[in-house]
Amino acid sequence: MSVIDRRAVRLLIAGAVWVAVGTACGSSSSSEPASSSTSSPGSTASSTSTADGTGQGKVDVCAIVTAADAATVFGETAEPQDSPSSEPLVSGLCIYSHPGDDLAVRNLLQARVYPGEQFYGDRLFPDATTLNGFGEKGFINVDPKRHKVDLQFVKDGKTGVIAYSTGAGIDIAAREDAVKAVGKKLAAAL
Repeated sequence: MSVIDRRAVRLLIAGAVWVAVGTACGSSSSSEPASSSTSSPGSTASSTSTADGTGQGKVDVCAIVTAADAATVFGETAEPQDSPSSEPLVSGLCIYSHPGDDLAVRNLLQARVYPGEQFYGDRLFPDATTLNGFGEKGFINVDPKRHKVDLQFVKDGKTGVIAYSTGAGIDIAAREDAVKAVGKKLAAAL
């Protein structure tokens, strides 16, 4: 991931933290029934949930977005990998790469679920295309210069994020439909 990509992810997370803190300070929480799930490599899973997102209901994203799905996006095999850092605000996370690839060079697919609409980052992608059929709202942004496809949607109060990045030798625009299919699958499961 390039320095610019890391900076954009950090800004998205920092903005989400800011919004989450502001929202939590002015709201009251109400508990929902706990759900349980199992954890797969590269996933984040737990069993508590609250309406305001402070005890995020966890989602086993790797059970929804599989290695076969990532392989379809990549055009080659994919395997799950652990997150390089703690992500306490996510309700679910799954990361795939192609075995043997240097992550800064090729094929990285990240799927996340966040516990609220405040994590929806459409303002960070002013040139994005609006998506219908994913939930209440959604967008996709294909960036050939940065070799990235970013897809986000809001469904039933949760934000789903699919981020795909690859190397300069890959036609990123040709991967857009495969990324949309992964996003549709995630949205259908939420």
